[in-house]
Amino acid sequence: MKSSKIKVGLALGGGGARGLAHIGVVKVLIQAGIPIHCIAGTSMGAIVGGAFALSGDINSIERRARELPQKVPEIEQLSSLKSLSKDQRPAVKRLFGFIKEIYLLNMGMRKKWLIDCKDVLPLLEEVLNSKSFTDLKLPFAAVATDLQTGEELVLTDGPLMPAVFASMAIPGIFEPVVKDDRLLVDGGVTSLVPVDAVKQLGANFVIAVNVEAGIFRRDFQRGIDILFQVDDIRGSELNRLKLAQADVVITPEIRHINWAQFSKVQECIHRGEEAARQKLPEIQEKLAAKRRKLFWKRFIPFRMTA
Repeated sequence: MKSSKIKVGLALGGGGARGLAHIGVVKVLIQAGIPIHCIAGTSMGAIVGGAFALSGDINSIERRARELPQKVPEIEQLSSLKSLSKDQRPAVKRLFGFIKEIYLLNMGMRKKWLIDCKDVLPLLEEVLNSKSFTDLKLPFAAVATDLQTGEELVLTDGPLMPAVFASMAIPGIFEPVVKDDRLLVDGGVTSLVPVDAVKQLGANFVIAVNVEAGIFRRDFQRGIDILFQVDDIRGSELNRLKLAQADVVITPEIRHINWAQFSKVQECIHRGEEAARQKLPEIQEKLAAKRRKLFWKRFIPFRMTA
């Protein structure tokens, strides 16, 4: 039997540094008195969502996020990999970017992974404190992808840190996480915004936060430009289908920010706040309608179609 009470769930999407906008969104929802009953997160959405589900203190999470540019400088240099194809700089600087891209790719050939998980785990430790899902104040799910089967996995038990790291393990950048004989990578491969996952937690009103970069116009001068474009199209279409299942979709204006540009933390948070404020009237209106519908369902035995 479905619950007659409203249960608001946040579906926080992946997008690397762009996912820091989730902090701004959550801040505004709390200030507006919008209840948050459960959270599902993908990649950066899993980090922010897991941290909030654990502490309930979004201001503390924001303070830690503002320290990221100093703590993850090696990630920032990866921003050149995908942004190069839409780089409008003069030819000399563009050539320098191309050389840098080749260097990073060659470094990846020499190393098993571009970034050692040992460089990232201490940061997660600071936020998640070696806790487990049973320690959370709110129901939470981290979404990951089974690298061997392509299955979307909704992680809701056990130690928190491995689950969150699996959700953010960008293929080729970070080492896959081994769990129950499975190889797990970034949940964004199968579910960029985890609407289905938060519904599994019992949410009957879903606020989805989409921080996808979207599809960029490219000049297709190189084969790699076409590969990136095809990947963007495929991912964007899958994301569109997922978002259609949410009650409200918040999309901060941060498409111009690269997934690795953690130096843009303040802008991301601010854009998240702006986008959430713009959506508040819609959220409040739809929540009121949902409450009315659930109220009348308690007294009317047949199914309502409205």
